[in-house]
Amino acid sequence: MSLDLSRYCQGLRLQEDGVYRSDRIGQKIHFPEGGHAVLEQIEDASFWFRHRNKCIAAIIKRHGCSGPLFDVGGGNGFVARCLANLGQDLVLVEPSPIGCLAARRRGLPAVINADFSGAGFLPGLVPAFGLFDVIEHVEDDLGFFRNLHEALAVGGKVYVTTPAYSWLWSDVDAVSGHFRRYNRTSLCKLATEAGLAVSYVTYFFQLLVPAVFSARVLAERLAVRPRRADSSQREHAPGVTARLLERLLAYEVLLLASGRSLSFGSSLLMVATKED
Repeated sequence: MSLDLSRYCQGLRLQEDGVYRSDRIGQKIHFPEGGHAVLEQIEDASFWFRHRNKCIAAIIKRHGCSGPLFDVGGGNGFVARCLANLGQDLVLVEPSPIGCLAARRRGLPAVINADFSGAGFLPGLVPAFGLFDVIEHVEDDLGFFRNLHEALAVGGKVYVTTPAYSWLWSDVDAVSGHFRRYNRTSLCKLATEAGLAVSYVTYFFQLLVPAVFSARVLAERLAVRPRRADSSQREHAPGVTARLLERLLAYEVLLLASGRSLSFGSSLLMVATKED
């Protein structure tokens, strides 16, 4: 992909490592230190990350955009690499230098080392943003969405995934740097209050709701075992159960690809559009 980033951002400089950087001072990121290195070790083998990619790809194929998608807070580029492989023009925007270098190792040609404010987006020009498990890390989520609205072109889209249900909150959320979990109503309200029109919203990971509740929430409340920062890493480990879950969850991808919306699940996926 040959993309002139100056059409969408200002003040970026291409460095020798192939990463674009800005002199702007960004905001403090609420994400655990060392988290990108941990994720890079587990993403490729994790059924959870693979299934999320399949759901995201199905929705973007159905609700496509007419230009490059800026994957904000895109981490190591796991989602971006998947979508780029499907022919989507992608730009990764990631505040962690570790994440940016991992994304470059994955072969992504356009990587910006900045958070949203540091990337210098020009108003009214961006065709699409991806926020894949990002907004739960943002304290002022409404202010963030209003900034997205300002940067989007008319007809531009925002694709969002985020953890679902406040009653599934556990210490795993806390150590992951989350401020909240959403439901369908609160996520749609966030988008509409920022001036966006919700085109589509669905839950996914239906089969994980009882598992997350029992293994995290209930175990925590009953003090069955202490929660540790690496506990969610063990839950992503490959194995017979993980392979079975991935096969069982395949129906979600088919339903989402057909335009259906699921009524519950441990995660949410939303598409919102700037209409004017």
